[in-house]
Amino acid sequence: MKIAIFENETSMVEGAFDALNLAFFGNRIMYKYFINSQDAKPYESLKEFDLIFIDIQLTAKSELDGFNLIATLLPIVGEKKMAIITGFSKNEGILAELGLPNIPIIIKPVDFKKIQFFLESYFPHLT
Repeated sequence: MKIAIFENETSMVEGAFDALNLAFFGNRIMYKYFINSQDAKPYESLKEFDLIFIDIQLTAKSELDGFNLIATLLPIVGEKKMAIITGFSKNEGILAELGLPNIPIIIKPVDFKKIQFFLESYFPHLT
């Protein structure tokens, strides 16, 4: 399985994803972290990933914030491959206001059990 993670504070999630990979997936998951939206260009290359986690607040140097990145990626990868990882729990309302689909949200801080439950709940075909 391949997972793309758009996160500017990788230290906040890296340990949880590493533990999940080791404990439940036998190190079969390949992760790729993107600090900025532009680091993933051309965006068509993201089609090869099974799941894409997007933090809403990317670094100030990012061309796109998480909401705009979601809007950009929707026609390329589809909503079924996307998840939001954020410290702000009110994003569902903002997604609706922006006309974006109700993409699953995992709230930081995360640990490997929280990510495992999230994957089993929203993306059971990947577990």
